[in-house]
Amino acid sequence: MNANGKEDKGGTPADRRKNAISNIIHKHRPDIVLFQEFSWAGINGKTWSKWPIPDNYEYKGHYDASIMIDSEHVVVQDLPANDIDIILSDLQRTSNNRLKKAFPTDFTPVPRMCLTKVMVKTKPSFRFYLHLVAWDMENVSTKENRIL
Repeated sequence: MNANGKEDKGGTPADRRKNAISNIIHKHRPDIVLFQEFSWAGINGKTWSKWPIPDNYEYKGHYDASIMIDSEHVVVQDLPANDIDIILSDLQRTSNNRLKKAFPTDFTPVPRMCLTKVMVKTKPSFRFYLHLVAWDMENVSTKENRIL
């Protein structure tokens, strides 16, 4: 969802985002919501009073990459730093094999990542890892670059 843009009769972009997020939560009751460049700060305060988020929703991550979970259905745990290093190493080794290009190593993606282990409360044996990376790639025009 992108709720950015100019202010209009629908309100400011920030108001539209808050309204859209609240509507999704109340209408669909998702167990997990993914965010990029989202600040949870103040979500239970005055600035969100017109768009309340139920108390059972919790936030994990940081501004660049984060998730909101329904804590009644889902439990999340942070991954150890060693796991993050292994994931990055695997990405660097295996990514973009179709193009025979290596994963870029000239940046540090960890600050833009949210890596968690997700468990479903009703099925404790059902677990999976959620790897979110907020990565704004430069605008590209060639077909080869778009595949990256």
